[in-house]
Amino acid sequence: MDRLEVHKEKKQHKPMKKGVKITIISVVCILAVAVFVVLAHPVYVSDGSPTKIAESYLKKQFQLDDYKVENAQIVLYDNTRYIRTSYSVKPKEKFIDEWCAGNGKPGNDGWVVNKSSFIACYKIGNIYFTGLTANTGL
Repeated sequence: MDRLEVHKEKKQHKPMKKGVKITIISVVCILAVAVFVVLAHPVYVSDGSPTKIAESYLKKQFQLDDYKVENAQIVLYDNTRYIRTSYSVKPKEKFIDEWCAGNGKPGNDGWVVNKSSFIACYKIGNIYFTGLTANTGL
């Protein structure tokens, strides 16, 4: 027998129903939005308060036990909105060296003082998003 004669027909798959496709796409979209909200920690600020935006950034830092925002201002640089902020942090014990690096100085009771950073900030309506990292200079 020739190979061509032995050809078996492949079983055709049934097309997925429209309702099932919509359900799968909806579930994936909802999960994507949930992951984004958990990771980005958007903050609703009606007046665009740079202090609240800076605090939302510091809340995301898992290495911190506490923080204090001393000063925060909105700065536009190269069409990007930044929050220029000065703050003090109380890092968890094993992260104190990381937070002292750069422009931080050890203070009393495990605090690192005189920290300053530029935090990238994105705005959609009255909702502000910050990244997970900040720059110590632009």
